[in-house]
Amino acid sequence: MFTDSPRGANRGRLPWKLRPLTGQASAPGESAAADGGPFAKTRFEKQRKATVMESQMEETGAVSKSLTVRVDGAALQDEKRRALDSLRGQVNLKGFRKGKVPVSVLQKMYGRQVHADAVRKLAGMEISKLVQGQEDIIHVALPELVRDKTEDGGVEFSVAVEYKPQIEVKGYVGLAVERPLSEVSDEEVDAEIERMRQRVGHLEAIEDRQVVEDGDMAFISFKALEDGELAALQADNIQIKVGAGHALDGLEEGLVGCQLGEAKEIQITVPSHPSFPTRGGQQAPCEVVVHEIKREVLPALDDDFALDTGEAETYEDLRVAVAERLLNQKRKATESVVHQAILAKLRMAHPITPPWGHIKERAQQRVAAQLRSMIPNIQQEMLDAMMQRMGSDEMESDLTDFHNELLLDAVAEREGITVEPAVLEERAREMFRSMNMSAAQAREMMQQARVRDNVSEMVRRELTLKFLLAGAQVTEVAPQVEESEAPDPSAAPEEE
Repeated sequence: MFTDSPRGANRGRLPWKLRPLTGQASAPGESAAADGGPFAKTRFEKQRKATVMESQMEETGAVSKSLTVRVDGAALQDEKRRALDSLRGQVNLKGFRKGKVPVSVLQKMYGRQVHADAVRKLAGMEISKLVQGQEDIIHVALPELVRDKTEDGGVEFSVAVEYKPQIEVKGYVGLAVERPLSEVSDEEVDAEIERMRQRVGHLEAIEDRQVVEDGDMAFISFKALEDGELAALQADNIQIKVGAGHALDGLEEGLVGCQLGEAKEIQITVPSHPSFPTRGGQQAPCEVVVHEIKREVLPALDDDFALDTGEAETYEDLRVAVAERLLNQKRKATESVVHQAILAKLRMAHPITPPWGHIKERAQQRVAAQLRSMIPNIQQEMLDAMMQRMGSDEMESDLTDFHNELLLDAVAEREGITVEPAVLEERAREMFRSMNMSAAQAREMMQQARVRDNVSEMVRRELTLKFLLAGAQVTEVAPQVEESEAPDPSAAPEEE
């Protein structure tokens, strides 16, 4: 990678803390072309283009190529002079009037940074020019320095690019798949009604005791008592139902017996997650403080409760309505199962060479979003370190999603599947409504070309899935019995 020094430059990377004079570099883990970065156009680009003595593209794999570019030394020196001239008008140094600092002084103070920025800028301009218009390029890696000083004082660098795999899709009509039969048990109805009951219940403070018991609603703060990767494992004033099994393993059990307002050390199990690469699944000490204890007050299961739900007038009718609703949900879920079965067969019949640079970038974006939702105040340095430790096993779901998208797009293209404007608008309203956006906000979002294109692409794939399902040979089968529930054929029959 590039370094901030022309000496030994092929061993390091450009210092990301340095801001180029024209555009901000991408951070580690980001695609260099994702949002400009070193490949963004600059204000000098129209005035002068870097002189390229040689450039070549070499295939390095089925979906990857290496672009090698050699930048003329005169162009590099010219860019460095421009940068130093610009600095003269910006830098205030004691003993010199503004704009009168000698270039030799600036070179001594900022030479390494200016050199790094100039190389980065020229590299970005040349790569941007050479890959421009190639729509099949889906990933551009950060440039790597090949030679930090050529015969004429220039630089030679290479950059890996990845292309979208091409698929000639066939055999997608009439796929044989299975769909589980949809059934709803009385136990499932009971569980759903209990959830409805808890949603309309309320909390009241417990005043006759100050010790947490099973079933209480506890308002707590906790933090791990270790530094390093567990330093971010903490939360303030969160609500936990003791015994519900929704919190970190060991946290609810440790809360039982805690005194109100007193700190207590308990043992928890660190969740298995990329944010805790070495401690996941292990025990760790944690300090917990209980701020408040409350109990749930739930309504009785009677006709009044049924009326309050708005689904029925009597409790018996409510059970029937809930059963029908759960059945419809299961049928919709089994449709998703069929979709996944169809896509799995298509993936098997149409293998691809994974563009791992692109897949890793997708995975990093997904995990970063998850971590920020779990730990809003996570530091960027910690996030970057976690991103770099990601293995291929953590990218399998991202590879599957990418493969599915390629297949659906190929089928849609071959079948001429398009999205009518009315269908697009209706689906967009549904999607934004589920995100608690108003109609006005949804319209504003859809006026953005990028958002509209993304939603249109999503709807087109949904329509393609429906097309594939309509043409599939679907056989309904009984749901699989769990191994623990399956009868043992070798067991002797019970005596009557």
